[in-house]
Amino acid sequence: MPKKLISFFFKEYIFVFGLILFAVVKVFENNPVFIEDYYHNFYFVHANYFSELLLGKINFSIGDLLYLIIPILVLTRIKKMNTRRKNLLIIGKFLFYSYLIFQIQWGLNYHRIDLYEKLSLTKSYSLISLEKKTKKIIYQTNYLHNKLSPSDSIGVDLNYSRKLIENETIKSMKNIELINHNNIPKNIKNSLFSTINSYMGFSGYINPFTLEAQINKNTPMLYLPTTISHEIAHQLGYAAENEANFVGILSCIESQNDFIAYCGHVQALRYLLNELFRQNREYHKNIVKELNTGVKKNIAEASKQINRYKNPFEPLFKKFYDSFLKINNQKEGIQSYNSVVNLLINYKVNQ
Repeated sequence: MPKKLISFFFKEYIFVFGLILFAVVKVFENNPVFIEDYYHNFYFVHANYFSELLLGKINFSIGDLLYLIIPILVLTRIKKMNTRRKNLLIIGKFLFYSYLIFQIQWGLNYHRIDLYEKLSLTKSYSLISLEKKTKKIIYQTNYLHNKLSPSDSIGVDLNYSRKLIENETIKSMKNIELINHNNIPKNIKNSLFSTINSYMGFSGYINPFTLEAQINKNTPMLYLPTTISHEIAHQLGYAAENEANFVGILSCIESQNDFIAYCGHVQALRYLLNELFRQNREYHKNIVKELNTGVKKNIAEASKQINRYKNPFEPLFKKFYDSFLKINNQKEGIQSYNSVVNLLINYKVNQ
């Protein structure tokens, strides 16, 4: 073997090892059973446990700090180089290693066996089923609203402690059968970039490198429980957005806490009504009249809070995220959020 080749492998052994891991990852991506049985149920569960053990008691996001520090270190390294070729090499390696760590630490969960197959659910539903489910959720939402508000025309008082909501939401995750009750992460943290996320249109995210869940602190209280439970679902390995949404809504709907359950029903109702509006506007117009005025006021107030951050660039951020999802085995992209309706209708919620 030529000396230059030996020298290359000696100096670049980490990169060569990375290339081998990259090839292994690409092979495993096409084997959902292997991903489910070995990657998720063995490696990822333990990675999650150690993340919770090491970072769970730290009340700020280490992952967000890494997002700030690492790019600075890379730019500093680039500044020291004199040639464009070396700079491009540093950037290329940084992106390559970031992608590889992302996939190994969390991203391979995108390739698990999906919930439809696990639960033997159909991926379609009839318009009648959609109408019936919407009517039922409206009835249950009104029932909870009447328990929490003195009048059907008055919105529920949303003046709750965020810490209380967080604790009750985590407790609610124990009520559903789709998760390992002994492995619910508790490292839920406020994002250091909450204002930026508000303008981008995101209420929360998981850091795939540290497995911390970050919550946008500007999230309206009405949507806070489902946002927290959504990010916990991501922490538990439900990478697909429709599955994380469904698990999050389901855990809130089945909560023993009336306020958490109310928020879960409101979120489910938003998805169902949006889909109903698309398929049958006349029925949508009539069924909305059955919803308590106080519920509508809560939703309007939450929308007002969100709309404060509306800006012309938000669609661009959503477009980028849409592309990211499609690259990671989510064929519907950002529209996968809407397929949560399938799961709400076909899974027997509160039967």
